[in-house]
Amino acid sequence: APQSAPRALRPVIFYTIVLMVFLTDQLSKAWIQSVMQPHQSRPILGEAFQLTLTFNTGGAWGLLPRGNNLFIGFAVVAVVALLV
Repeated sequence: APQSAPRALRPVIFYTIVLMVFLTDQLSKAWIQSVMQPHQSRPILGEAFQLTLTFNTGGAWGLLPRGNNLFIGFAVVAVVALLV
C-alpha cells in the first residue's frame, strides 16, 4: 500500500497547496489586467473559446450586484471555520 504523509505534515501540505493556488490566482489576474483592456477579447481556441477581461462586482452569475460586503462576511466566516 502507498504510504501517506505523516499526520503532522498534512496541515503543512494543505496550507502550502492553498497558498500556491491563491498566489497563482492573484498573479494571473494581475498579469491579465496588465496586458488586456476591459472588455477586450483574445482568442484561445479560435472563435470557439476566447478570454475576455470583465469585472464582476457581485457573486457568481451576477448574483447580488454590488453585494461585496455580504460576500466578504461569508468569506471571513468560512476562513475562520477552516482555521479552527
